[in-house]
Amino acid sequence: MLKVAFYIDDLNLESYDLSNILNGNPGIGGTEYITIKVAKHLSDEGVNVVLYSPEQLRLPSGIKFKQSKKIEKVVSVCEKENTILIFRLYSGVHSDILSIIAKYPKSKILFWLHLTPAQNLITDLAQLKQVKGFICVENNQRVRLIDGLFQNKLFTIPHPAIYNTPNYVKPNYEIPNLCYLGALVPQKGFHLLADIWPIIKVKHPKLKLYVIGSGDLYKKNYYKNNKLAISETYKDRIFKNLSPDDSSVVFLGNLDSGERQKIFEKCGIGIANPLGTTETFCISAVEMQQFGLVTIAAKKFGLTDTVLHNQTGMLVKNKTQFIKAIDRLVTSEVLRIKMSSHAIGYVHNKYNSKKILNYWIDLLNNIDNETSELVLLDLRKIDKKSTQALVGLINRKFLWIFGIRWPMLITVWSRLRSIKSIF
Repeated sequence: MLKVAFYIDDLNLESYDLSNILNGNPGIGGTEYITIKVAKHLSDEGVNVVLYSPEQLRLPSGIKFKQSKKIEKVVSVCEKENTILIFRLYSGVHSDILSIIAKYPKSKILFWLHLTPAQNLITDLAQLKQVKGFICVENNQRVRLIDGLFQNKLFTIPHPAIYNTPNYVKPNYEIPNLCYLGALVPQKGFHLLADIWPIIKVKHPKLKLYVIGSGDLYKKNYYKNNKLAISETYKDRIFKNLSPDDSSVVFLGNLDSGERQKIFEKCGIGIANPLGTTETFCISAVEMQQFGLVTIAAKKFGLTDTVLHNQTGMLVKNKTQFIKAIDRLVTSEVLRIKMSSHAIGYVHNKYNSKKILNYWIDLLNNIDNETSELVLLDLRKIDKKSTQALVGLINRKFLWIFGIRWPMLITVWSRLRSIKSIF
């Protein structure tokens, strides 16, 4: 029997009931939610699944739980039990993971790139035989890694849709209120929406803005007398242009799936990270589109995969485009209805849970049988239409011929682009 283990870091999830994870996100972080959701899907298909964590978790039936505070112990046990171990690799941490994994040459490791890691770390890890692959969550992330010498170990498996069946929730077409879904931290860009909201209100005084999320998903009591857990510094930034007394903005904090659905029914437009940073995929964008909310987000990184510009939503580069996108959607009911329908179909086709599960099972079976080169072509496909992808391919060929390691051109390209903030 195929045996798979997942490792979730200590993120204070013990207070959450995760047993009904297939019914939607109960209000935890997207990475943790998707990990448990995929684990449950695999378990339901007969895969022997174990989930390791430093803390006690209330997991769905079928998933075995083992508590462990040290990742080295998990790697050791998985090697002995011939279990494929999957865990996330961060951008600037886990630098010691290289020495840990090197001690266990018969282990089978898959790194799940919820965030894009540093070049040196992923390059060094890829040279280890026991590291079987790196799972990119969408094409844009894959493109940004395309010119590395570890290309043959890259696979692409998008996250599955939040819900397994279509949810035909009718958005509010009469008054297309806005819904922001995401954490209230600087990198998720809510302050950019707060900056332009007074301008939107002048044009459309009947609109409301519902804000779902907080500054901390787990430590609910960390900030005293502040239910939204927003740091004082970021709070000042949010209310730089937005009045704290603006009754048209409703801050709701963290909501479970049922509570979020009730808010979606009041809205017609979704806002997902207008800044775009940290988004390798953006689960919030997919969830809102699945419910028919036409979604506006930054034209950056994973959002260019999960939101189809002018089809399921609009991608913006600057403040002017942001305001125009909202104004255009608010004033055109015909456009909203058309894009809303397309958004629902798009999510349920591309991010269909059954389709995504097949990708996982195919990859895991081939790694278990040591035939990973035979995995489905879809897992290795790259959209080569972009200039970034072309430059990346050229650079990879240069590295292969001359054996010189230099900063990946895609990384340099991204850094140059990031110098120009969209706001």
